Amino acid sequence: MLVRDIMSKDLITVSKDESLKKAATLMREYDIGILPVVEGQKLVGVVTDRDIVTRGVCKDGNCSDLSVSEIMSKSTIFASPNQSVDEALKTMSAQQIRRVPVLEQNKLCGMLSLGDISKSKSDVEVSKALCEISKP
Repeated sequence: MLVRDIMSKDLITVSKDESLKKAATLMREYDIGILPVVEGQKLVGVVTDRDIVTRGVCKDGNCSDLSVSEIMSKSTIFASPNQSVDEALKTMSAQQIRRVPVLEQNKLCGMLSLGDISKSKSDVEVSKALCEISKP
């Protein structure tokens, strides 16, 4: 099975110049924990709920003036839609990440999450990956 077969294609994205408040509002509205940060269709990073807390709120308690670019993670880890799900899962386990952007010809085309993978893999395989991802 390929990544393209199970990845999420309906993406909510944010620009790097957007306010942190807007990013948090989108996450709450769509019940998601990660937003790809894009310029056009080009991925320039990701911002997670954890980034907002650890780099925004905990920085000085006042994140109302921060932009996404000030706290985003510059994503270098991604999957390809033509990559096998097994290969993507190995990368996610090794890098200890639960969600990964999917790029085709350097353009964002989807997101792959451990939840997406859990629908196509056995409980044992997903549990093993989660243990690797969650290691301290």
